[in-house]
Amino acid sequence: MILVVTACAAQASVVYSFAGTGDAFSTVPAEPEAFQLAVPKFLAPPPNGSITFSCAQLDSSTNCNVASGPFAVYFSNFPSNSLGAADTLEFVATNDIAYLFDFMNGAFGAPGVYVALQGNSGTLTVTETPEPVTGLFALGVVCLFGLRRLVAKACLN
Repeated sequence: MILVVTACAAQASVVYSFAGTGDAFSTVPAEPEAFQLAVPKFLAPPPNGSITFSCAQLDSSTNCNVASGPFAVYFSNFPSNSLGAADTLEFVATNDIAYLFDFMNGAFGAPGVYVALQGNSGTLTVTETPEPVTGLFALGVVCLFGLRRLVAKACLN
């Protein structure tokens, strides 16, 4: 009998896709912003804290200000703001303005499509991707048991 042991080093991930528009004001025109970011697990910023990313850490982006310093995208949790509690996304755009987008509390930690609640308009899509090898691993186990049964049956004949 042949024994096959496989070790897989795959990991599920969470993808954050954002598209929005920073409102126009004074002499500044409206600014479209977008990005996609894949991370190993859901983002969980601490209360009144942020998890930050540079433009270079994003998988893709539109109008992300690479000259804004070390960080251009902030995922924050504010337990008491004008909405009561909100997950807030801050995006520093190429026009040197930091645009805020408030989403319902918990939006960063669950799959779904979230629309900004007030102010700047934007949509955040949070997608959890399963481990890519889970299905292949299960198929391999089924094949091994099938092979074992076939070998055992052939030995009895």
